[in-house]
Amino acid sequence: MNTLTVSARLWLSIYIVVVAVMWSIYLIRRNRAIGGALAQLKTESSELAASNKRLAAEIERRKRAKRELKMVQDELSRADRFAALGKISASVAHELSQPIAAMRNYLVAIEIGNNLSKESQMIGNRLKPLVERMEGVSKQLKFFARKGGNYEFRDTDLSTIITNTLRLFEIEIQQRKIEIKRSGENSRVMIMANETRISQVITNLICNAIDAMEYSVKRQIDIKIFVSNRVVLTISDTGCGLKGQMLDDISEPFFTSKSEKGGMGLGLAISRQIIKEHEDEIDVSDNELGGTIMTVSLPNKSKEALL
Repeated sequence: MNTLTVSARLWLSIYIVVVAVMWSIYLIRRNRAIGGALAQLKTESSELAASNKRLAAEIERRKRAKRELKMVQDELSRADRFAALGKISASVAHELSQPIAAMRNYLVAIEIGNNLSKESQMIGNRLKPLVERMEGVSKQLKFFARKGGNYEFRDTDLSTIITNTLRLFEIEIQQRKIEIKRSGENSRVMIMANETRISQVITNLICNAIDAMEYSVKRQIDIKIFVSNRVVLTISDTGCGLKGQMLDDISEPFFTSKSEKGGMGLGLAISRQIIKEHEDEIDVSDNELGGTIMTVSLPNKSKEALL
């Protein structure tokens, strides 16, 4: 009896050990399987994250390509409009040149005539500014008709150009009671530019600023120059502002808010093209105090910028 009991206990012990060993082997295999699955899941998660990142990069690349394509299409469309405008301008400017020259000669004859009536002289005085305006429009049209040109770029004093331009508007500035503030011009500000072309840009920008303040209570134009590697000119007014318009909109040929005054909508388009000839761009933004800020960047010719 004792022998059987001992034998049973021995077999029970062996059974328990075998079961324990098998359970341990099962747990080890199970843990290994779980660990492998987790490792595979981690690998797949990493691959999925990498795929998502590549997909996001591809989406962004395609969006960027789409934006660039839209920009190129807009630029081509703009170039087509300018090309068409050039052809029309060449024809119109040619047809207008001879009648304008004839009217100018008649006006000169009226001015030097001694036997003309006061009524004729009065008519001549009225016609003179109209002929001058027609000449100005014709010159603007010739700008678009010209295929290009080799303009001379040389050292030019920007401060002198601004001063001379303001003198052109001196009477109008006084009549409209416009306050002019200038800063950043402690000395001559030298730029590498074509003086005549830059003078045309400054004239257009100041003229736009004056016209924009027609109904403003406060009429002030701030002209500031910042000198660094390039010369940055800002002309701000207290006028009506952009009214939601962008630079591309307001610089389109024949876009104008002064149609009732005979505005052609070519001034800013011409100015932008001139600044592009100087390898830069005009920027426009709303003034926090009301009005518009026009910013022009130009090549600096000062010794400090060349060092």
